[in-house]
Amino acid sequence: MTRVSVAMATFDGARFVEAQVRSILDQSRAPDEVVVGDDGSRDGTLDLVRRMVDEHGGSAMLRILSPGDRLGVAGNFARVLDAVSGEIVVLADQDDVWRSDRIAVALDALADRAASLVFGDADLIDGEGAVQPETLFGTLPVHQSELQRVDAGDAFGVLLRRNIVTGATVAVRRSLIESALPIPPEWLHDEWLAIWAAAFGGVRRTPERLVGYRLHGANVIGVSAPTLTRRIRRVLEPRGERTRTLALRSAALAARLAAAGADPERVRGAEGKARFEAARAELRPARLLRPPASSGSPRQGITRVSRARGRSTWFAICCSRLFRWSADAARCARTAPAKPSDSRSRSTSTRTR
Repeated sequence: MTRVSVAMATFDGARFVEAQVRSILDQSRAPDEVVVGDDGSRDGTLDLVRRMVDEHGGSAMLRILSPGDRLGVAGNFARVLDAVSGEIVVLADQDDVWRSDRIAVALDALADRAASLVFGDADLIDGEGAVQPETLFGTLPVHQSELQRVDAGDAFGVLLRRNIVTGATVAVRRSLIESALPIPPEWLHDEWLAIWAAAFGGVRRTPERLVGYRLHGANVIGVSAPTLTRRIRRVLEPRGERTRTLALRSAALAARLAAAGADPERVRGAEGKARFEAARAELRPARLLRPPASSGSPRQGITRVSRARGRSTWFAICCSRLFRWSADAARCARTAPAKPSDSRSRSTSTRTR
C-alpha cells in the first residue's frame, strides 16, 4: 500500500491546531505518518499535537522536528519536506480543517504516474469554522481561463506568469520533492514545488474543495480580497524591488531547469521572464501617474488641443481600470470576510504567526 505522510509546519498555533490535527487523524484513508516542524512555538502548540495523537490512538506515527533557529515559513517547510518518508506527501497548514476524504482524493489524482503534484480550490472558513460565501480561487482571484490552461497541460505557462497554487491544498510525490530540494531562497515552498512540477508536466487539479482554509485575525500569509485600495496600492507601489526579486526567482528557476535537463523551451521561457522582469525593474517609477507624452514636436503642428487629448485618453484609461477594479471590490466586499494583506513573509512559519 502507498505510504502517505502529512507535512505540517507550526508556530504558535494553539488556537486552531487541535481542529486541524483532528481532521487529519480522522481521514477515511489515514496517514501513515505526521511530520511536524515547529519554529519555536511558545504557546503549547506541540503539547496539544502530542496529546491529540495520543488520544486518537490510530496508526499514524507522529514525528516532531525539534525547534532550532527560527527558519521562517519556507525554511521550516523545507526541513519538514526533507524529513518525510511517504511516497505521497500531503501539505498541511496548522489552522485549516480537512474534508474527511482529502487524502483519498489526492491518492486517486496521483494514481496517474505522470502526475507529481495535485492542488485545488478551498472553502474559506472564519475563526469559528463557519464556511464563507467566497472560495479561495474566487478571492485570490484565479481565473477560469487559467484553470483551463492548467487542465490542458499548460500549467508551466500559467505559473511562470504568476502563482495560483496554495500549499494548503497541495499533495505531492516524494520523488518530486527530492528533485526540487533545495528550495531557492527567492521562492516560497509551495510556489517552487508547483513551478517545478509544472516544468516536467506533472501538475493536476482536483475539482473538489477538500480544505477549509481558515481566515482569522492572526493571518500573515494567505489570501486577501482584491479590494480597490489594494489594487491601487499595487499599481502605485515602487516596482523596482518587487521586479528585481521576480527576476532573481526566474533566473534561479532557469538555472535549475537547465541543470536538471528540462525541456529547453521551458528553460528559455524562464530566462525570458528573468530578462523581462529585470528590464521592468529599471523603468522609472509611477508611470501610471504620468500622462503619455505627446508625439511629434511643436514644429510638427502639435497643439495644446492634441496634448489635451493625449491626457484625456490617459485619464479615461485610468478611470476605466479603477471602475473595473471597484466593481470587483464591491462584489468581494459583499461575500468575502475581512482579512489582512496577502504578502507572504519569510520571517514566520505558517498563516497563524
